[in-house]
Amino acid sequence: MYIINMEPRCLFFLITLATLLAPFELCATEQIPDVIIYNGKQYSSPFFLWSYFQREADGEGRSMAPEKWAWIYQEAQMNTALWRGHIATYEIVDNELVLKDIIQYRDNVRGRSAINILDRFLSTAGVTGSAFKIDWFTGSFVLDGGQRIHRSIIHEYHVRLEFENGMLIQETRMNSIEYVHFLKERLKREMEELSNLPDLTLAGRSTRSFEWELENLKWKLENLEETEEMLNWEPPPPGNRSQFNPAVKYSFFTDPRDGQMYRTVRIGNFRWMAENLNFETGNSWCCYYRSNNSPFGSFTWMVENLIFENDNCNSDSPCEQRYGRLYDWNTAMEACPPGWRLPSCEEWDDLANHSGGERVAGRALKSNTGWGNSDTTFWGGTNDYGWSAMPGGRRVNTGAFYDGGKSGYWWTSTTTTADENKAHSREIDAFFHRGLTDHRQRKQYGYSIRCIRD
Repeated sequence: MYIINMEPRCLFFLITLATLLAPFELCATEQIPDVIIYNGKQYSSPFFLWSYFQREADGEGRSMAPEKWAWIYQEAQMNTALWRGHIATYEIVDNELVLKDIIQYRDNVRGRSAINILDRFLSTAGVTGSAFKIDWFTGSFVLDGGQRIHRSIIHEYHVRLEFENGMLIQETRMNSIEYVHFLKERLKREMEELSNLPDLTLAGRSTRSFEWELENLKWKLENLEETEEMLNWEPPPPGNRSQFNPAVKYSFFTDPRDGQMYRTVRIGNFRWMAENLNFETGNSWCCYYRSNNSPFGSFTWMVENLIFENDNCNSDSPCEQRYGRLYDWNTAMEACPPGWRLPSCEEWDDLANHSGGERVAGRALKSNTGWGNSDTTFWGGTNDYGWSAMPGGRRVNTGAFYDGGKSGYWWTSTTTTADENKAHSREIDAFFHRGLTDHRQRKQYGYSIRCIRD
């Protein structure tokens, strides 16, 4: 992740980068970045060479590279993850931004090959020696450092580097909260500039396009404010954490089919199970908890063989009740004990409305243990109402398991109107932290169940 800011004389770089990135939005495929080395560490880098090609092409009236550079993309294998066909490595040496290496990817009868084209590049550019300076770049960008701690843009620290004609003139280090504040201020400036534009038609843009752009900036700002709140939130110390809320008065229910006991709690207009269902039936799958080095704590799914669609737990690995089993939708519709049922979308909405609203209900419903790495990275909640959500993960229709320890998914009884093969579900996520999100998913997926009754 890098944020670029440029002087007006380098506007062509912004236009080139925006043109380059446009198809990736449409394809929903993240572009493989270039690499920059700074103080011995590698980071993702902007695509400096594309602005170089664009600058040289301007004199020939071409939209891409001039004729002498045509080979650099004509000979390359390009796909949705690597539209430029190559990966360049840059380095900041003695405060100067230089090209260090460039690898081109090609197809041949034996598959994909990686070719080092630095010497050919330097020869085509007419550069003697091995130093190709990025001396046309004036502006700034942000490098991400350390572990990613929230969504895709927030890391443990960030470094903003400012350049003039390829020379580093200033470095600013920011921690995660400082970086969020930096992004918020930047968005506010963009929103103010957009709101103060005079006659939009003079810019060749419709009023509606600017309204949409402004709404998009507002949405980004709301997400950053939520992120800032999360980063500033002080979780309970590890010694005061438990799956259930000791201040809530629970009732207890024993499933007559297998003798398992569940806590229950009334929230809003319904009584909910305060634990995921753990009844073995039909297409259901289980997991158990063991210690490992996962960045999301000690969560590991245990199945016999992920190759097969009918994966089951090993006979000596019983399901842990705190996570329960995962069920496909058809099984979930019949899995609740007598007198209980799978909640509809409307009943889930009732839960959210009585837990602070959909945008914040996730935190209020989460257990304050079992989410993330319990001591170093805390993604748990306040469990205000005793619902005690646990991150049971999901099983996809290929038979693979994902998101254990960082997300919880629960079926609703409501099918989608557009596709009868899908049903609505609800998710509470470690990264998004606060919300209770509605999804539409294939009925073959394995999700957790919370049963309710009036």
